Amino acid sequence: MLWARVLSALSLSGCLVVLGVFPSYSSSDEDLKVLSVMEQHSTTSNEIEYQVLNNTVDLESSLDEDSVIDVEINGVGLTVESDSETTIEFRPAKESSPSFDLTIDYLKDDAHPVILSNGLVEFEAEDPDIRAYAAVKDDGSVQVVTAITSPDAPEEYLYSLEIPAGGEIVELGDSLAILDENEEFIGAVAPAWAIDANGVPVPTEYVVDGTSVTQVVEHQAHDVAYPVVADPWLGVNLLAGTWVNRKGPHPDYGTVYSTKLSSWGWTVYAGSTSGPLLLVGGQKILRDAGWKEFKARRQKVNTKTMHQQYLCHVQYGYAIWAAGVHWDLESKRSVKNNWATTNPLSHKCNWK
Repeated sequence: MLWARVLSALSLSGCLVVLGVFPSYSSSDEDLKVLSVMEQHSTTSNEIEYQVLNNTVDLESSLDEDSVIDVEINGVGLTVESDSETTIEFRPAKESSPSFDLTIDYLKDDAHPVILSNGLVEFEAEDPDIRAYAAVKDDGSVQVVTAITSPDAPEEYLYSLEIPAGGEIVELGDSLAILDENEEFIGAVAPAWAIDANGVPVPTEYVVDGTSVTQVVEHQAHDVAYPVVADPWLGVNLLAGTWVNRKGPHPDYGTVYSTKLSSWGWTVYAGSTSGPLLLVGGQKILRDAGWKEFKARRQKVNTKTMHQQYLCHVQYGYAIWAAGVHWDLESKRSVKNNWATTNPLSHKCNWK
């Protein structure tokens, strides 16, 4: 299993040295328990956001002597730097798109990042009852993971975002959209979540104050099994990729342009694990920012019929039976102005 080598090394040594770069602070039974619980969630949970250790990328050669990780993943530049504060910078591939930074405010100054295994970076928190990690994903997103190990740990976790001047953080459903000064989407924070060691959800929410985001995790007032794992999941790419004439769709209707949501994009789209009642916020993000991303990657999709097909998939894609995992747009389908008012089962976004 992914963590067998890491957990074995921790168990045998009692102190982890990764790649000969930095010695970690002493690993304990609690560290082992946290990693074991995260592995369990990653292998048994059906919820994408709980699968922290899945779809991570190889960072083993990315940590330099100044404690800086600097990589480009799926068109997104990521820099993780820990000096007087620990900051994660997101840089979209398009030069005209502004970058934004996230600072993890509850860490120690100079909280030396240590790569535990592919894609997971460990930091040192001020509070001994907290473990802190960043899971770098193959879609260019980052899960900033907080592991709460006892009821003595706080319930509020502060993150400061540096965004373009004039920009703002807007609540859409239960996600947080990061907008520039022109109200253009540049990134988002997926819905807040927290679960205990048994996989039971723990009440949590984001509180936004300007460009600061606090995740409130209500673990003290509930009978929970520790550690409790929570995170803000930040990203840029709503789409996992685009394809032309992939095998399987409908070639009789011209050139087929396909996409599907990234893991992070799906979480933004689908809303919280409490159900799809707040799907409207994710739909708005996908209708606007997702379409712009698709057009930027495949300029030829910018026709009325393909825009209608895309909007149909956004509207009904949460129910797989109606619109599928892949969203296929065919260039020669007719314009259907009443697609939104007709039964989706009659066309499944694939009208003539």
